[in-house]
Amino acid sequence: MSDWRYHVASLSACLLCLAIGLMLGALYLSPTVPDYLKNRLTELEKRIDERANETQDLRNQIDRYREAVNQLDAPASFSGRHLSGRRLAIVQTGDYDEATTSVERAIEAAGGRADAIIRVGLRELLPDEERLVWTNLATALSGAPQSSMSYLHRRAGIAISGRINGRPDAVIVVGGFDRLSPDDDLTQLATKERAAVQVLIDSGIFVVGAEPLVCKEPSNLKSLRIPSVSAVDLNTGRALLVEALANPGAEIEP
Repeated sequence: MSDWRYHVASLSACLLCLAIGLMLGALYLSPTVPDYLKNRLTELEKRIDERANETQDLRNQIDRYREAVNQLDAPASFSGRHLSGRRLAIVQTGDYDEATTSVERAIEAAGGRADAIIRVGLRELLPDEERLVWTNLATALSGAPQSSMSYLHRRAGIAISGRINGRPDAVIVVGGFDRLSPDDDLTQLATKERAAVQVLIDSGIFVVGAEPLVCKEPSNLKSLRIPSVSAVDLNTGRALLVEALANPGAEIEP
């Protein structure tokens, strides 16, 4: 029978060889691995810069397009105070503060006023709360209990200015999602927006869509078959919005 010390020595020798092999392998790879990672990082940074430049170029094109359209845009006429006495509210579903400001000015120029502006960040809403958020918003806009407003104030991604005093004559939804959003993100957000606005429609609220110039076609809000105006940040769009609010049910050209 073999001496047990022989087996211990053999096993120790194998382990020693394995350790030496790992050390030599590490020494061999160590100069190349950092270089590989560095090259990959440089390549990724280059691709990010290229994408950022493409996005900026597209934004510049949109700015030039908006400037050209503005030069051709007819001055808006709000004579007659079409919205005098109308109770209105604005719901903003995206990053469209400028468009919302444009809508506010159009309403004020036509003699109306937005009692409340509700800004909802669809990206920030928790998936299991989305339906409940919009149901409570519809309830609040219908002039129901203050508990609905209290619920909304506690939710992340929602900012409310002004006060909802009873059911408004109309709710203007400023949204649509712009063409600079990644396609997969755009599709998901557009679906969420349609579902949200549908809750308002189903509650019997008169909803009018207002989409900025940068929004992607086909129109997300028009797909809900509600009165909706494109390019609401231009004079023509603002005039059409006032027309839609002043004459519910009237046909308007987008």
